[in-house]
Amino acid sequence: MIKGKCECGRAVPRYIGLLVHDLRRTGCRNLRRLGVHEKTIMKIGGWKTRSVFDRYNIVDEKDLADAAARLDRKAQQRKLRHSSGTVTPKSSGKDESSSVN
Repeated sequence: MIKGKCECGRAVPRYIGLLVHDLRRTGCRNLRRLGVHEKTIMKIGGWKTRSVFDRYNIVDEKDLADAAARLDRKAQQRKLRHSSGTVTPKSSGKDESSSVN
C-alpha cells in the first residue's frame, strides 16, 4: 500500500498491484480461450447476468487474429475436400482446430 492524498488533502491508502477483479478478468479470458462454454465461465466467476460477464470478457487483437486464422484454416480444409469434384467424408476423430466457439 502507498499513501496518496485525496482532494481534501487527507492521506488515503491505495493498493498498488493485482486486484481481485484483475484476477477474475484474467481467469475469464483464459477459460474462454481454452474453449470453456460461457455459461460455465459465468458460474465459475459468479456472474449472474450476461451484461456483467461481458464487462469481464475481454476481446483483444490476439483473439480477433486467432478467430480469423481458424476461419482461414477451415476454408482451406473445405477447399481441399471439394477440389477433386467429389465430397469426401469428414474423419470421425474430433479435431481441436475444427471446434470454433
